[in-house]
Amino acid sequence: MGPLSITRFSVVSAFALGAGIASAQDVGSYQLPPSPRPSATAQGPVVPDVPPPRPATSPTASPTPAPAPAPATPPASSSPDAPRIVLPSPRQPSAASPRPAPSAPVRAPATAPTAQADAAPAAAPPISPLPTATPLPTPSVSSPPPPLTQTQPEKAAIWPWIALALALVAAALGGFVTFQRRKRLTATEAVFEPPIVHPEPLPEIAPEIVPPVPAQPQTPVLNVDLEATRMSATLFNATLAYRLSVSAGTRIDSLTVRGDMTAAHASRPAEEQLGSGDAPILHRAGALAAEEVIELSGEVRLPLSAIKPIQHGNAALFVPLVRLELEGMSNGKPVRLRAAFVVGLEEAGADERLHPFRLDLGPRIYPYVGRRALAVPTFA
Repeated sequence: MGPLSITRFSVVSAFALGAGIASAQDVGSYQLPPSPRPSATAQGPVVPDVPPPRPATSPTASPTPAPAPAPATPPASSSPDAPRIVLPSPRQPSAASPRPAPSAPVRAPATAPTAQADAAPAAAPPISPLPTATPLPTPSVSSPPPPLTQTQPEKAAIWPWIALALALVAAALGGFVTFQRRKRLTATEAVFEPPIVHPEPLPEIAPEIVPPVPAQPQTPVLNVDLEATRMSATLFNATLAYRLSVSAGTRIDSLTVRGDMTAAHASRPAEEQLGSGDAPILHRAGALAAEEVIELSGEVRLPLSAIKPIQHGNAALFVPLVRLELEGMSNGKPVRLRAAFVVGLEEAGADERLHPFRLDLGPRIYPYVGRRALAVPTFA
């Protein structure tokens, strides 16, 4: 065996020893070697009982063993979806592709064998233990990818709100449909139907009432009219000269005329002014045939002391009121008539109103005298 063979053997032995030491230091991260390839036939002399040296081949990248996990921390199980991180070898040729490890992540390749392979032609230095490879920081594979860990909880948290919103919309639609249905039912029930009016029974035909034939107005039993001829005022009395016209529709027997004169005043009641009381008898006519008219003349006096004048400024006004009452017998039945007349001055060319007499002017005679008949109430 020549010197070249010995040198090659030494290099191969050192390489194998270093690989063994490295394997002994990293037993926990053992990986299967790549598939064996046919070794090339070594050329040169053969030494008995000595294995032939391994032919020098171009260095190939070997899978770097993963560093052992720390004793205190159990190895984290990678999720099926976690990606594997493979760090390329510094001098990995494109021809060799190592088989990936089945479960553990790949560590950074060690540079010691490559350096020893490159130094094979040189003199073999003394073999020293290889330094322990510093493990690269293992990427955290326990946490899922950020999109999944952030998106899935958000989706899981938002689905109850979406379901609640859909339930509220469904409830609102149901309430609206129910309200519309009730509204239509109410509108249908509220249709006004006119009440049935039953015809009223026809009233019974009343017998025709024949209006009574109005009776012909009968001629009053007695009728009287007064004509004032003169009015005079003295220091003691007020005297009225008159003329009466008396007629009857039937025969009147025992006819008598009572009467007097008084002063009209607003302060006196109507019963007192229109009632005759116990007036003296002015005339006794005796018998009066039917449709006969008789005239009776006379005078009535009223003391000035009995007159209550109407004060109008400085004037003292006197309004004479003549009251008459006629009594007689007709066919054996008593007949009675009451009448009243107001007397006043009639001025020529003036209106038809009567003017009162002035007592403050002293005694005098009034030739133009008029009268107006008054309706006598039954209570007078």
